[in-house]
Amino acid sequence: MRKIMEVFCIVGCLCISCQPWKKEEIGGDQSYTLNSEDLSWNDENAYPTLLSINELLFDPLKDGVDYVEIVNVSDHAVDLSGIYLCNRSAAGVLSAGKVLSQESCLLSPGGYCLLSSDTARVAADYGFPADSLRLQIKSFPSFPNESGCVVLTDRQGVRIDEFPYTKYLHHPLVSVREGIALEKMHPGLPSAKATCWTSAAADAGFGTPGRQNSQYAPWLFSSEYPENRFFASSEIIYPKRLNTDSQWLLYYYFRDGCVANVVILYESSRPCFTLADNLLLGSRGVLKWSGLDNEGQPVPFGRYLVQAQCHTVEGEVFRQYFVVAVLP
Repeated sequence: MRKIMEVFCIVGCLCISCQPWKKEEIGGDQSYTLNSEDLSWNDENAYPTLLSINELLFDPLKDGVDYVEIVNVSDHAVDLSGIYLCNRSAAGVLSAGKVLSQESCLLSPGGYCLLSSDTARVAADYGFPADSLRLQIKSFPSFPNESGCVVLTDRQGVRIDEFPYTKYLHHPLVSVREGIALEKMHPGLPSAKATCWTSAAADAGFGTPGRQNSQYAPWLFSSEYPENRFFASSEIIYPKRLNTDSQWLLYYYFRDGCVANVVILYESSRPCFTLADNLLLGSRGVLKWSGLDNEGQPVPFGRYLVQAQCHTVEGEVFRQYFVVAVLP
């Protein structure tokens, strides 16, 4: 008989630390090995193990410039003189890479590095911490405003990380995307997975180069949370404010992955949005709701019930319920 686990959850708001991301957060005092060796680069669940593409501005302000932020997710320093930044065309052709540094330049474990053609301009537009690294690259690769692909390689052209992006990764209610960066919710997440990215928050200046992302979700790799569970970011969202609470986030951590069905109901009875429909999940990740219905229209203000169900390969069924209020 299938084992059924059912939990009713009404959660408080997510508290986001202001501390830089640290390697130690993945697994605490014990080493934590991401299972990336079994994943090909065609798999959107491929986890970064050396350098992670963590933030991208591809549609800058007038007179502004593009930038890419990377994070060292390994347990050792990485010499950036052996790393190249590339783009990939719509036809899949990888451009000639631009070396990040002509001289030896070490990025410490957990360290951030800003890459741009004009790092001073980026710092003026978004601020930049004195203790983070920034590298100015002449002939910066082109990252078009509609869609593109950011690639990191080593000297031999072996891919280290890759992020295929489109403008539609932004929050659905963002109508003017100019000057708004895309942020990954955790440096350890797969860069190729679209649901791991969202718009930088308005109250963080729409970009956080060289520092912890405004949409950072620390508990995705925390040893404090049990496996085989969903976790909600908050019990309220303000879809029109475009801040850190403008989307409702449902994080998950399942030991062996699962197939999920998640439905959002208005007044606890009428389905208004399907967040997951027989969706095959990886072991860790996040689902996002922006306060829209299945037709793409904003839902009425009020309280909503979220029914989340997951089937594992062993035949176990996990059910959880969350309540979220949509506020003006």
